[in-house]
Amino acid sequence: VGVMPRGFAFPNEDTQLWVPLGEALRSHPQVEFNRQLYAFESVARLTAGVTLAQARADAGVVAQRIGAAERAFLVDPLKVEGVENVRSALLVLFGAVGLVLLIACANAAGLYVARATERRKEIAVRRALGADRARLVRQLLTESVVVALIAGAAGVLLARWGLAAMLAVWPRVPRVNEIGIDPWVLGFALVVSLVTGLAFGLLPALRAAGAGVEEVLREEGGATTGSRRRHRTQNGLVVAEIALALVLLVGSGLLITTFVRLTSVDPGYDTHDVLAARIRLTPSRYADPTVQNQFFQNLTDVLARNPGVADVSVSRTLPLTGGVDILAFDPRRIRPDATEEYLAARLSVVGPGYFAAMGIPLRGRDFTPQDRADAPRVVIMNRRLSDELWPGQDPVGKVFPVRRPGGGDGYDATVIGTIGDIRYESLDATPMRELYLPQLQAPRLPGVPEMWVVLKANHSPLALVGAVRDAVRQVDPQQPIGDLMSLDQALSRSTAARRLSMTLLTLFAALAVLLALIGIYGITAYTVTQRTRELGLRMAIGARPAEVVGMLLRENLLLVIGGLVLGMAGAALATRALRTMLFGVSTLDAVTFVGAAFVLGGVAMLATYVPARRAARIDPMVALRYE
Repeated sequence: VGVMPRGFAFPNEDTQLWVPLGEALRSHPQVEFNRQLYAFESVARLTAGVTLAQARADAGVVAQRIGAAERAFLVDPLKVEGVENVRSALLVLFGAVGLVLLIACANAAGLYVARATERRKEIAVRRALGADRARLVRQLLTESVVVALIAGAAGVLLARWGLAAMLAVWPRVPRVNEIGIDPWVLGFALVVSLVTGLAFGLLPALRAAGAGVEEVLREEGGATTGSRRRHRTQNGLVVAEIALALVLLVGSGLLITTFVRLTSVDPGYDTHDVLAARIRLTPSRYADPTVQNQFFQNLTDVLARNPGVADVSVSRTLPLTGGVDILAFDPRRIRPDATEEYLAARLSVVGPGYFAAMGIPLRGRDFTPQDRADAPRVVIMNRRLSDELWPGQDPVGKVFPVRRPGGGDGYDATVIGTIGDIRYESLDATPMRELYLPQLQAPRLPGVPEMWVVLKANHSPLALVGAVRDAVRQVDPQQPIGDLMSLDQALSRSTAARRLSMTLLTLFAALAVLLALIGIYGITAYTVTQRTRELGLRMAIGARPAEVVGMLLRENLLLVIGGLVLGMAGAALATRALRTMLFGVSTLDAVTFVGAAFVLGGVAMLATYVPARRAARIDPMVALRYE
């Protein structure tokens, strides 16, 4: 009846077709009156003048009126709901880019200080001929701003080339179709270029234009050992570069540690050599649950005869794929002393052999083809649920009431097995209570009839993709296949956001260390050049080259230590922004902080040693004649 505008995507970018809710209600009339089904989200536009707090209060009143106070409505702005998952990561990366930019500005400021020092006599002559200080500052600032604008233009070109590559690997960014080099981005780049050009060019310009004319003109041959004020400026830039680089290095170290620990977590199942295919049956052709079960039984029979398949089964939901069914139950039916009136468990409907195919250790017996609708009802649960219901007892043989609070349809089932707690949604998710029902005994669940077919391969799981397609075509040539992936791929997708954040922040940190290395080397080399006559005099009266190198290293060591101390303090504050992105590591992890400090300190001292060693090799007679 209608066509949405180009670019419209709701509730996610994969949505292409919308149907009225009434279609679902007619297919599953129990959904309309089932207040224990929490599968829907509502979208509302607030009346003008109504605040979010008022909307939340009104929603609470509605929840009380309909008797759903135990599950209060969650009311959040739609924009927050759409971007909250990536907001923190994007802000952290934006901050990292800012730190790299500041280090680059410090490098440029150091170069401009050195350049302005070399032009001291020229500037003094200009002032002697009548140029005022403001005009000279404008001249020097113009030069730095022009350089910054050229660099900004080059950055925009690089961003345009790299944007497509970045978006190709970035996992599921909301509103990704709106990301591009638009006028707002160009305006932002222009402002940043102007601000940075003024920022790193202002101090050197003021220093150069403020020198005394007579003092500069009297300098012999234009040579100078440099004023204390200029050295303080250069030393301050070195300290700033080290501090900023350490903040990025610590941040990347924390994310690397997080990723290593995350990938070492035991999810409770084996993702290796497992292929999963989601099959959504056409509701009009597979409306009867018996016909649905027969389709999947025929499909698994065909796949089981494939020599490349070790185990095959089906499941309504699958770890790491996002789908979830919830069963709410009253624990007082099991434990009279229970204080809770309501508990929720993740409900999984699986076929025989599911736990073997998923590599999930099972204590007790598995479901079998004999667990039909007319057979005694059975369930399998995870350790967390069994410990809450029967603490310190063996749950096998106990009776679990598969019914919702308030009564209604349900039945009693015998616990025939238990499994360990698994990480269902992600590797860092807290394991929930889990209950498993056999496919042939499970109640009909609302929604499109679908199941995941899970195959444990003898070798490469992706080699069975063709076999799955052939098997589906053999059972029903008109039935399409939905998602088709290995569990290793699903696991990789679940960690993709963290992996990309870690990779980008590590690249920024490496770039920051490289820029700091270049900056420290450049400033140290320039300082050594300015002190050539002094160093030559020291060696002429008996100083050994090693003593000269040691003196220069000691001088810079104080700067390095100062930068590391400031960087440690800055990192302790900045890493708070990473709190939601970390797993298994503290924001103040001592190993990461100390390791980053040692790495950066070593790099900084190496940048000092090279020009110091070169200065120690100068012939004293040549140094004394140096201008």
